Amino acid sequence: MLKVFNLSLLCAIICAIPTLWRFISKKNKRIGTGIVLFAVDFICMAVLLYTSCIPQTYWNLIVWMWLPLTINFLIRVLQKSLYYTEGIIIATLFLVSITALLINFIFKPVQNLIYIHDELNHNFTYNISSDEVLEDVDLNIVNKNEFNDYYSVDTPEIRQIGVKEVAIYHISNKDNMNSTEYIPGYIVMEDDENPRFVYKRLYYDPSYNNGKDALRTVRREFPNVYIGKSKFDVDDSYNIYMVYEYRENFLYRKKDELAEGTEPEYGLLLLNLNNGDVNKYPEGQIPDWVDFKTTEPK
Repeated sequence: MLKVFNLSLLCAIICAIPTLWRFISKKNKRIGTGIVLFAVDFICMAVLLYTSCIPQTYWNLIVWMWLPLTINFLIRVLQKSLYYTEGIIIATLFLVSITALLINFIFKPVQNLIYIHDELNHNFTYNISSDEVLEDVDLNIVNKNEFNDYYSVDTPEIRQIGVKEVAIYHISNKDNMNSTEYIPGYIVMEDDENPRFVYKRLYYDPSYNNGKDALRTVRREFPNVYIGKSKFDVDDSYNIYMVYEYRENFLYRKKDELAEGTEPEYGLLLLNLNNGDVNKYPEGQIPDWVDFKTTEPK
């Protein structure tokens, strides 16, 4: 939150330049209006940085500064108090921000999250849909009707656990108020056997909101990195994780430009959905049990 506060404060100061010019040039001494605009700019950027989970960097401050600038412009127009030079300053800052936004979308390096076992011939098929799986699984900790009130079973995906290929049915929270303390686990099916419930409490998940949201949990630990695609994965002890791509810089440096002995500036972030621990693994240091890798940004 300190990073959000500092960047939002800096954004408000930059957006206050037109107001300061007006005050210094003695065209208007309406200090109250200036304070209100400063507060609006600060709140606008703070809400954006917190809710969007974008990297909290100076670059993104410039990229998204056009939002509070637009609000500033509209407020001044509605008050019929926009002076010519003041408008020029706002327009210049706006064009800088929009240019940065276009650069961000056009030249942003792209990574690919790859499932490393796709080349294998799966030796079994799962033929139970996510809607039917609850009929065949033993839920001895919760009533099935109660389960359906709070949770939904996602479409199964194949993961490799040890040397076994396993169909994983991830369970999502469908209560937007986060009234459930945790997701009780997930469902697996191995080698066309009957599905079974794995009782691993998940206190964090993409289906939760705010403090229990998986991406927000990762962002709190790594506020500055660029986070890409994500998938769930299971380690050899059946602990479930969310796997996120990351890279360190917007203007990514190629491997051959890095000093000898330094680590690549991209890799994977692993969030343990049970305890909220987040670990960063540069490419080349990813644990063997992880079923995914990420490509070098292009």
